[in-house]
Amino acid sequence: MMPNEYDSYIDAVVAEDELGKLPPLDSKPEYDADSDTWALYFEYEDPYVGANDIVALHFDDEQEAVLTANKIISNRHIAMLELDRKKAEKALDKNPQL
Repeated sequence: MMPNEYDSYIDAVVAEDELGKLPPLDSKPEYDADSDTWALYFEYEDPYVGANDIVALHFDDEQEAVLTANKIISNRHIAMLELDRKKAEKALDKNPQL
């Protein structure tokens, strides 16, 4: 999937765990009638305070918001599969009879 204009912002502020960037807090974007945009809410990682907060990322259209959320979820799924593969390899290395 091609990078979009939001990728660098997401990379800079969205909180992470062992699978990568955390997905949006809600599965569907929220429409903001005042700004005519679609918002996704993420956990924000604040290195200066050492705590997390919530940040909204606004998109011009719903499809762009959905694609961004799906990309994060897909990347997390790929990372989970890779982590599982590494764990299985490690288990086989410890017990070659399996």
